Amino acid sequence: VVGQASGRRIPCRIGSVKTNMGHLGGASGMASVIKVALSMYHGYLPPTLNLKKVNTGIDLENLHLQPQLRGEKWKTQSNRPPLAGVHVTSLSGLNAHLVLEGYIPSKKQTSTQKKGPFLMVLSARSQSSLLSMAKVMVTITKTLDIADICHTMALHRTHFECRLGIMGDDYEDIRNGLNAYIHHQSYEGLYVGAIPESPSETNKRADTLQEVAQLFVDGHDLPYEWFSDTGSFVRLPTYQWDKERCWPEWLEGPILSQPFKVVAKEQPPASPKEDLRKMTVDQQRKHFTKEIQSKIIHLMGIKTIDELNWKLSFQELGIDSFTAVSLTRYIQQLLNKNMSISLLFNHSTLPKLVNYLIKEMGEDDIRSLMDEKMKSMEGRYLK
Repeated sequence: VVGQASGRRIPCRIGSVKTNMGHLGGASGMASVIKVALSMYHGYLPPTLNLKKVNTGIDLENLHLQPQLRGEKWKTQSNRPPLAGVHVTSLSGLNAHLVLEGYIPSKKQTSTQKKGPFLMVLSARSQSSLLSMAKVMVTITKTLDIADICHTMALHRTHFECRLGIMGDDYEDIRNGLNAYIHHQSYEGLYVGAIPESPSETNKRADTLQEVAQLFVDGHDLPYEWFSDTGSFVRLPTYQWDKERCWPEWLEGPILSQPFKVVAKEQPPASPKEDLRKMTVDQQRKHFTKEIQSKIIHLMGIKTIDELNWKLSFQELGIDSFTAVSLTRYIQQLLNKNMSISLLFNHSTLPKLVNYLIKEMGEDDIRSLMDEKMKSMEGRYLK
């Protein structure tokens, strides 16, 4: 193993992410990989929390292992990338080991060695996203090399249907092309297009960078040999998603469109608790069911009771925490009785909730009779 390698002078550091996050089951291995990757990226060894005393049965010294008890810089030998292993075991019998090696960027060319013209390509799934991408890219600082930007956008991005290509001799030319596209202006070296519904299967050869740009916006794949040796990878803004509202319109209702305090001021129902006591159990069940169904469809903005399957749980019906709180307050007013805020979670379907409320009504009647008997007995004693 690594710790027992002959001639090793520096012990192998060991740690665990479990003390930071708990046991994540099937995701524990991925959490460890993420921890190691971030440690390599930042060049930092994070401490293992809550480790006060090491098992004396483990001969750490002879194994050349050392628990990482404090945070410190990750020191590596010169010109050698950091190396780490992630080991994962589980009750299912899983036993996996992954070796990770850090990345050392190659020496970059100086800007004076990189001469234009350059081609920067952008693409997106929609025209609105493509416009957003252009607006983000135009704000990139001049400290980044334009050759590296074009190299990254060509070789390290997925190319989608809506496409844009901009040619220029330097950073300012590319920036001017982006501004022209953003403001719907013409510009020499600006190419705009999209993949057609029936793309051509013919592989066309490009002899100039202008032809590469035109073929790209016409829907053809980029000839990567034009970009492979033109620059290095740099971190750039990621894909700009369309800001679409993803929400079922039938859920629109007063509880969602008005401040929550308006619901709290709702007047109590017209049927007083004394009227409920005079009902039979079946009458109470029908009464509670109708009242709660009517309140739920009102809060959720649904027109009729028949639109919902009342055998489903409240969560499956789409009742969120705000609706649950409002419904609980309504039931409190209905019974004139304090209810737990977790009422709908403890009784997760309408039939279960109604049976619970009927039971509460019955227990209230028993308590009322006991109170009357106690008062009667107290009166006799005082006489």
